[in-house]
Amino acid sequence: MAAANHDIKIEKGQDFVFHVVYQDENGNGIDLSSHSAYMGIKRSKYLNKYIVYFDSNPIGITLNYDGATGGTAGYSGGIRLNCNFGNTGGETGGIYTFIAGATATLSFPNENVFYDLFINDTNGTIKLVEGRVEIIGEVSR
Repeated sequence: MAAANHDIKIEKGQDFVFHVVYQDENGNGIDLSSHSAYMGIKRSKYLNKYIVYFDSNPIGITLNYDGATGGTAGYSGGIRLNCNFGNTGGETGGIYTFIAGATATLSFPNENVFYDLFINDTNGTIKLVEGRVEIIGEVSR
């Protein structure tokens, strides 16, 4: 299965929410209770260092993550599975990715970068969606 392509925008100094629903060929949400997910935003598809790395297990985000030396944790955010867009209840197949608070997004570079979102289960890893991220800087700060 080829990953879907969808471009997104992130405004610096704002919360960030990205919600997708993982569905079968009939449009029914797939139960993700036995899955985990991760999403990374990078300057290049070919670099190992992430501007931000989102995880569902445990739920969290890490800035400037390179996998070997870690990164900067302590920000509110992550990925919640089987969750609706408003993060107020359940939705089978819902993947709610978020950053709460402006501090994390203020550290993002003012440039166009790339992201991809993966789902893991006992059968392996699937790339669900990928695309470009336009990071929009603030004029007044």
